[in-house]
Amino acid sequence: MRRISTFILIIIISFAVYVDLSKGTLPKRIAPVATEVTNLEKGEQEVGLAYFEKEVTRGDTVLSIIEQQNMNIENLPINVIAEDFSTLNNGLKPEEIQYGYTYKFPSYNNEN
Repeated sequence: MRRISTFILIIIISFAVYVDLSKGTLPKRIAPVATEVTNLEKGEQEVGLAYFEKEVTRGDTVLSIIEQQNMNIENLPINVIAEDFSTLNNGLKPEEIQYGYTYKFPSYNNEN
C-alpha cells in the first residue's frame, strides 16, 4: 500500500511540474484595448466622470492610486470606485491592471 501511495504522489507531482513548465501559472501580459476619445475636454469622459491618467508601478492598486490623488474619499464605497474605474477603462476590472501601463482613474476632488 505504501508503494502505491508513493507512486501516485510521484505522478501528481510530475503532472504539476509539467503543467507549470508548459503552461505557466502567471497570466500572460495582455495590452489593454485603447479607444479614442474625441471632442471632449481633457479630464472628462462621455459619462461625465472627471479622471486623471497615471502609469501603474509595481505594488500599485486602483485604490492606492486614487487615495494618493484624491482627498476625503473615506465615505465613498469601494464598489463605486471600482465601477467608475471600469467605466473609464472600457470595462477593465480593477484587479486586472498591470504595471507599466497607463490607465484612467476617477477623480473625486471636486465632489462634495
